[in-house]
Amino acid sequence: MKKSENILIIGLGTMGICLARRLSREGHHITIIENDTSVLKSADSILDARLIAGNAGDFNCWSEFDAAEMDYMIAVTTDDALNILCAQIADRLGIKKKIARIRSVNVWSENALHTA
Repeated sequence: MKKSENILIIGLGTMGICLARRLSREGHHITIIENDTSVLKSADSILDARLIAGNAGDFNCWSEFDAAEMDYMIAVTTDDALNILCAQIADRLGIKKKIARIRSVNVWSENALHTA
């Protein structure tokens, strides 16, 4: 049997919920950060996950749980810049595997210029 992993998901849109359901069914431990409390309330009854209300772009939000213990960070919000920022925060905390959903080529190009 495969080892269960600790997975942090940022954002509970359609993609975040789909990922959380699938990964939870596979036996992984899921933690989710979402800033919309009404979305969290409705997700509480359908997901087997630790739900955290907060702004994932705020480093203090990450201190509310053992972020450094996560095996993966998956940022799937509708905000490309926030997803990139979350990947950077995860990297600073030592999370080895990071996935950031980027939908706009322009955001990626602008960020690449700033980090170069």
